[in-house]
Amino acid sequence: MEVTFLKPFYTNIVGNNLRIVFAYQYLSINKGGKVFHFIPMEDKEIIIDIRTRQVTNLKDVFVFQEEHNFIRLPLYQFLLISNVNDLLSEIIDSAERKQTNNHKVAEALKPLVKIIRKVDIERQYRHMLALEQDYELASLSQALKDNDNTEIIRSKNRLKEIHHDLESMAEYS
Repeated sequence: MEVTFLKPFYTNIVGNNLRIVFAYQYLSINKGGKVFHFIPMEDKEIIIDIRTRQVTNLKDVFVFQEEHNFIRLPLYQFLLISNVNDLLSEIIDSAERKQTNNHKVAEALKPLVKIIRKVDIERQYRHMLALEQDYELASLSQALKDNDNTEIIRSKNRLKEIHHDLESMAEYS
């Protein structure tokens, strides 16, 4: 038995498992000169532990059809009597390269993510200072109307602190 066509419908790495999902006619085998196409009647995926490169769902059953003839193959048997291992090896290698590349990209982006987070925190802090400045200006205005010297001094001091914080943030921008 020879696999004549194997094209995953979908692949995904979850933890240490590579899920290879097949759809109707995405997998074909040749048996006795007849081509049988995969049909997702029972199971439709092969799960491989990437660390060990072993199929973990060996009891799952794949069904193939050629006109009115059907073949039901448990995965363990399919792996033993066909060349599917060679083709799966290529898919595993490709998935490992993709995972490695994704990891490299994520590592390369970490400094950028830190900068973006810092900029966002600074933006939020500026906004909070602007709101506090508005509040202190309203408090100062009311204190001046009420002739409340204690509140006037407190508001002026806090406004100086806010102004100093905004100036020092502008220096580093």
